[in-house]
Amino acid sequence: MSRTGIEVAFEKMDTYMGPATIVNLRRLEDAGLVKVSRMPYSIRVLLENIVRNYDGYVVRDEDLKAIFKGEHTITLGALRALSRARPCLVVFDAHLDLRDEYLGLRLGHATFMRRLLETSPPPKVIYVGARAFSREEVEAIRRSSITVRWAQDFVSLGPVNVASGIVSELSRCESLYVSVDMDVFDPAYAPGVGNPEPLGLTPMDVLTVINRIVDERLVGADVVEVSPPYDVGGSTSALAAKVVLEIILKHYATASRK
Repeated sequence: MSRTGIEVAFEKMDTYMGPATIVNLRRLEDAGLVKVSRMPYSIRVLLENIVRNYDGYVVRDEDLKAIFKGEHTITLGALRALSRARPCLVVFDAHLDLRDEYLGLRLGHATFMRRLLETSPPPKVIYVGARAFSREEVEAIRRSSITVRWAQDFVSLGPVNVASGIVSELSRCESLYVSVDMDVFDPAYAPGVGNPEPLGLTPMDVLTVINRIVDERLVGADVVEVSPPYDVGGSTSALAAKVVLEIILKHYATASRK
């Protein structure tokens, strides 16, 4: 089976984080990237498969489980599989994905967060980098306990201050799940996505937040919505691989110190 762009890019990444932290990633290198032969036609079937066979969809680094490809609905399946841990959720996304229905579908990449909020009790959710939304989604935000760090906040407050605020909000969380939709980045950095939105975050914005919030509490992560046909030159896949590596390395480094 042919490899996806993110798989090829991932193999080319150096296994270090920053100028000072060197990490032995033998466990990760041995794991490789797990391949899923075919995505089920039905999104509902896909979610059921993820819940039932979660280990088969992920790369593991000790207790961390991460999914590196697919569209954003898979986050719902991953969180269902991790329901016992009840992790707080940090979502990097240009969109809120809170529509009740989109193109006749109640379950899909534009509605999965609405379905997640219908669970009882709903998880604590922090959105990062949002900048495209409908009136329906804004009203849903107002009715919920979701916190949104808008893309504009990175301009007015700076990424370090935004990250510090998120760290404070996560202080009472016993476990954490991080989901990165690649359209959170400005299209100048990540053009190879299905729904690009101008005025997005820079790689430094996103990695500043990731490197401050990821610690030993992380139980799962995903990096989704890379679209290889639109990724001319492979820059989106390379950036996605960098995000994956930073998440895993930061988790590994903090967990190893415990």
